Amino acid sequence: MPNVCEDAWIKTKKGVVPKLESRSMSIFLGIVNFFFFGIGTIVAGFIVYDLADVLIGLGQLFIPFVGWLWSIAWGVLMICDKRSGPIEETTSLL
Repeated sequence: MPNVCEDAWIKTKKGVVPKLESRSMSIFLGIVNFFFFGIGTIVAGFIVYDLADVLIGLGQLFIPFVGWLWSIAWGVLMICDKRSGPIEETTSLL
């Protein structure tokens, strides 16, 4: 069983944010992180079943000021990371 704290530390150093399937959910949770620091990361961690992401979100929530800045940066990464991915195909009526 991998060490959750070590995994959270590695993800933090590398800037690895939760990979959600839905582009809209990534953008929404990224925006939530701007206003309610850590909550977007915690929810994303539960969605992808990753305890390390939940731990990162708790760190963002409970560390004053630094956690807020960290949460904003994480929210930006969540939004940008998803936008840089492949564009989903849409069906056309024509």
